[in-house]
Amino acid sequence: MTRINFIKSVYWIAAAVDAAVALGMVFPPLIQPALQIAASPTTVEARYALGTGAALMSGWTALSRWGWRRSQPHGVRPGDSERDCGTGIVT
Repeated sequence: MTRINFIKSVYWIAAAVDAAVALGMVFPPLIQPALQIAASPTTVEARYALGTGAALMSGWTALSRWGWRRSQPHGVRPGDSERDCGTGIVT
């Protein structure tokens, strides 16, 4: 695995995990089995904390996606191979 592919993989993994956690914060019943929580948080304070956390996790998801896009060579669209973009790097 080349260094650029490793970096892109890390960005994708981070974005996927962040998105899953954000969904679990917005919809607590989705994440209850994983966290082994018996009941959904119903207090105003808990819902506010989860909503704030979900907004932050969504921001990290967008930031990871942006990092993946910035790791592309200039002028290359996602899905183009290195052979097509003229970088001279063949994987």
